Amino acid sequence: MRPTETKNPATMSSIANAAEVSISTVSRVMGGGRGISRQTIDKVKKAAHEMGYRPKPSSSTRTSRKSKSACLRIGLVHWGNDNYLPEHAIQTYLHQKFIIETWRAASEAGHMLCLDYLNHDQPNNRSSVLAAEAVDGLIVKGSIHPETLEQLPPHVPAVILRMPMGLPATHTSVNCNYTAGIARCVRYLHEIGHRRIGFFCMADQRIDDMDKIVSYQQTLNLLELDASSYLMTPFRNQFPDSETACASAIDSWMNLAEPPTAIISSESYCYSFAEHLKTRGLLVPRDISLIDAVTGASPHHTLRENSTRLQMPARDMCKVAVEHLIRQIHNPKAPPQTVLMDMDFIIGDTTAPPPHHLP
Repeated sequence: MRPTETKNPATMSSIANAAEVSISTVSRVMGGGRGISRQTIDKVKKAAHEMGYRPKPSSSTRTSRKSKSACLRIGLVHWGNDNYLPEHAIQTYLHQKFIIETWRAASEAGHMLCLDYLNHDQPNNRSSVLAAEAVDGLIVKGSIHPETLEQLPPHVPAVILRMPMGLPATHTSVNCNYTAGIARCVRYLHEIGHRRIGFFCMADQRIDDMDKIVSYQQTLNLLELDASSYLMTPFRNQFPDSETACASAIDSWMNLAEPPTAIISSESYCYSFAEHLKTRGLLVPRDISLIDAVTGASPHHTLRENSTRLQMPARDMCKVAVEHLIRQIHNPKAPPQTVLMDMDFIIGDTTAPPPHHLP
């Protein structure tokens, strides 16, 4: 008798017996076969065909949708380079925080997180997370360039954590409001009496450092303070390492007729500044105040938990990134959005009013 003439349709139980597999394996094969070997899939499908099994489309569709809704696979990909390999990235506070908080947000929503690293300096490296149908959506972080965005799978929804300013808004991004954050740092120092406020960042470190510099200068201008004498923006290739760049900045500042009484350091240089100030017999905050902005890129051994700092709200950023990604997965035609989040400003023990003996 031909399969189409079968009066008693095959059941999953009878197919399982014929294929010598479990009923759950038959169910998974009929639901798409994810995680099942090709040999087992072929054996189950052959038995089902011979027994005249015909799945109900509506039931299959509902099962597939329910499965996808119940547990999505969210990829977290970190892009680095030869100077920022995974073993270096894992040592940084912000990297660890983003991994933990993205996992927490995904887990609390009932989804799975897949983690991988890619290196810009190795163009032929491959990622299993970026492979076709490996994940339902992506969260991308690290060193983001136009080439990074081009390598993302075109049909996989993606959210960028810390998209540098100036890149095309082709994807939803979650970033910090650096402009408001740096302005808050300057105003706080002014409120406690500082009038000579320095700012340091590497000129070629990040595209969004320009926003921080502009905010620093604009806020000083509004407060009618010097907005140029205390700005230090060296290029990375001018120095063998960041330690030397920090030492050079301290030398330049302290050789001024009126040195700064406070320094705002972008990214991870406050520890180096404090060490170099010690060599000159100057202590923080007795002689000079320091603000770490933006805390996160620092290695753990250089972090002072009690420092005055402008800090990324990593937990909130990751939660928002996961929420937007899930929304995009379910609504793939939704336009990309740019989310700017307020930063945490924490007053610690590295700032104080300027010394009384200074004018």
